[in-house]
Amino acid sequence: MADLQLLPQNWFSWNFSVTQSGARIAQILYSSSWKEKGTLHMNGETYQVFREHFMGGKYLLEQNGQSIAEAQKPSALRNSFNLEFLGRKYTLRKQSFIGVPSC
Repeated sequence: MADLQLLPQNWFSWNFSVTQSGARIAQILYSSSWKEKGTLHMNGETYQVFREHFMGGKYLLEQNGQSIAEAQKPSALRNSFNLEFLGRKYTLRKQSFIGVPSC
C-alpha cells in the first residue's frame, strides 16, 4: 500500500486532506480545540474523531457509535502515534523538514 500523507488545508490549519498516491481520499475537519474532536469524511461516510478524556487518554474513531480505531501518543516528546485498526497495529510518524520520519 502506498504511504498516506496528511496535508494541512492552509499554513495554520488543523483541517487536513488525506492523500494516497497524490489523490485525495479523505478530509479531516477539526471542530474544537477544547475537546479535541472533529470529523473524518471518506468515501461518502462520516466518522467522529475525539479524545477519550479531556486533555488525556486515547483518540477514538467512531461511526454510528461503534468504535473503529484508536490511537495513543506514546510520549509527549515524540512525533508519533500508535494506532490500532481492525486488529492491526501501526505507528504514525510525522515527516521531518528533510523528508525523514522523526521519532
